[in-house]
Amino acid sequence: PSLELYEIWAELYEQRRRMFEEHGIEADFWIGETIGHGGGIAAAGSPFTPIVGPNGQEASGSSCPLDPEFLSYMEAVFTILARKRPGLILLDDDFRLHYHNSQSPTGCFCDRHIAVFNERYGKTLTREEIAAAVYAEEPNEIRSLWYDVTGDSLLHTAQVIEKAVHRISPDTRIGLAAAMTHWSSEGVDMAELLRAFAGSTRPFIRTYGSPYRNE
Repeated sequence: PSLELYEIWAELYEQRRRMFEEHGIEADFWIGETIGHGGGIAAAGSPFTPIVGPNGQEASGSSCPLDPEFLSYMEAVFTILARKRPGLILLDDDFRLHYHNSQSPTGCFCDRHIAVFNERYGKTLTREEIAAAVYAEEPNEIRSLWYDVTGDSLLHTAQVIEKAVHRISPDTRIGLAAAMTHWSSEGVDMAELLRAFAGSTRPFIRTYGSPYRNE
């Protein structure tokens, strides 16, 4: 979504919040898309580097957190929201690198992630070589380092968001809607990620597990 659209949403939030507060109800802000769910609004003409799967396919409707332009966009989005000083901001569970669509089942294998990995590893591996190690049956050094790289990219993005919000609204708490992979394969400790969002405030989380259908 454009920054202009976020400006509109922020104004609508402020109007609706006053209505709820008149009845003693706290109204906060849920942001439904950051890295992207795959498809949807973000798929149409996104200017950012998409998440890339292990076969080199781009996952439409997603953005790589190592893209500097995407980080600048996130900073601008959360600055807009922070000006309304909500008590809570909740990010949806698309703040992850896994399972955006069939093209990106396990993290982002874009050129930037590969370059960061190779710099840390001290050798030059191809996307295919890294993917083979990540998918190997046995634990290995390459897989461990790869998850460190991917996890750090999420952690840094969380820190960018935290600074953007708390520079303007230091008491706003920032939380995350959890996905399964946050606990297993994103490469970052969930508690550490929540603390990065929280800054000096108290972390919070929306757990997962509820059914989306009644069948």
